[in-house]
Amino acid sequence: MINTRSKFLLLIFVAILANSANANLSKYVHVRETLFWDKLYTEKYHTLYCAKHHPAGAKVDIALVYSIDWIANAMNCPDTSDCPFARYKDAVADMHNWWPMEAKIDDVRKHYVFAEGQTDQTKQGICHFKIHPLGVEPREWAKGEIARSVLHMLWKYRLPHYGQIPLMVEWAKKFPPNAEEKWRNEKIKELQSVENRFISDPAFIDIAFPDPQKY
Repeated sequence: MINTRSKFLLLIFVAILANSANANLSKYVHVRETLFWDKLYTEKYHTLYCAKHHPAGAKVDIALVYSIDWIANAMNCPDTSDCPFARYKDAVADMHNWWPMEAKIDDVRKHYVFAEGQTDQTKQGICHFKIHPLGVEPREWAKGEIARSVLHMLWKYRLPHYGQIPLMVEWAKKFPPNAEEKWRNEKIKELQSVENRFISDPAFIDIAFPDPQKY
């Protein structure tokens, strides 16, 4: 049996682990709880993948286009709550990678990469997602926003590209930023002092990724 002293030490150990996890994700939690809904999405908005409109103040799930698990793995961290690096904390809290989504979409997207091209094995998912053998393809109107989010994360935080660069460059050029995306970029820059240069200066894509086919 565990004696009283052992129980006390165990409680201290658990508390230390909990505080460590909270510290590692504190910036992420701050953005989620005080910025994303209360400062950024203060007007009527639409979700990224399904384009469903919601009134100001209505909260749905939040999608990180470049997965938080991928970010932790890139920095050799055991899991998303045990990653003490400043670069990790900045990357997971960067709202250029955050978008409103419906919870059911996460079951479709999960940790798949993005793909394109019809095959005999392609299936239709929720909100017209195409599920390919090697990845998922969203509806076309979302491709530019997704691409610029991914390219921003790859360029700014030096994250693994999983072979996505050629497709992301293609989507970013084919579907240029619209007025709403430009407004969102400026608002995030105001809130976090970080801009997505692939939105503010679309020509930057040829500077950051001059030869996308080499990846």
